Amino acid sequence: SDSIFPWNDPEEDGSSEWLHTKEPYICHAISNSILNKCTNDVAGARIYVMEYPDCESAKVVIQSRIEEVVVLGDARQEVELEKETDEVQAGYKLLKMAGVKV
Repeated sequence: SDSIFPWNDPEEDGSSEWLHTKEPYICHAISNSILNKCTNDVAGARIYVMEYPDCESAKVVIQSRIEEVVVLGDARQEVELEKETDEVQAGYKLLKMAGVKV
């Protein structure tokens, strides 16, 4: 319920309080798809995503031993790390260090 979980946008209301955003309460789509897969093992698999994984999603990809992340849509052009959020920059670096093809 929106009355229980405040979905404030820190950029709109000037609040920097993390607990008043949706972030601590959601499961990212990439993590959700891996956790709710229709098979026992995704090791060696390829995952298709709409945007570059942030650091939390990248950790799930790495721990699941997924070998390739395919970014669809406009985001598939070479990522310009300096223009991405810190979370996406960290995710990209983690995937590359773990040998996951992006």
